[in-house]
Amino acid sequence: MYEGLRLDTDGPPAFGVDGPAPAAKLVKSVFCAGVGNLDRRLLGLHVPKNYGDRGYDGGTKAWMDTFGECMIDFDLDKAEEEDVAFRPFQYSGYDDQSHWAYVGPNGICIQSYSDSVLTVEPGMNADVTLERSHWSRAGGEYIYLLKAKDWLKG
Repeated sequence: MYEGLRLDTDGPPAFGVDGPAPAAKLVKSVFCAGVGNLDRRLLGLHVPKNYGDRGYDGGTKAWMDTFGECMIDFDLDKAEEEDVAFRPFQYSGYDDQSHWAYVGPNGICIQSYSDSVLTVEPGMNADVTLERSHWSRAGGEYIYLLKAKDWLKG
């Protein structure tokens, strides 16, 4: 299924290495932050690196390590297309699972998420609004907003 990818470094779910993005037909599964890693690789940018002892390159902790200083408090009214809605992993159990979601056109939240009528490969949805995604958890899903100008730069 993943012929052509080096699964120890290049493959799913994170695609967490620097280098050209794999051909779309090779992307059979991806987790939330992996979407951003693929976007950065398409643009020739470095994949976020994990500087701690937990997680790995390309994961949500790596995104926090790399872009944490640029993140602002989450506000639905400030979210614009190409921004990232973000919840960091807090090491306190499944209820604090981290999440990375791309703000798409017309208020759509493009993310790895199974509760979707329109699921597009590889495991992404394209029909859940950012507002619905945010309020899918008691108290709100997202804590930070990462503006496109910050995560799409070199």
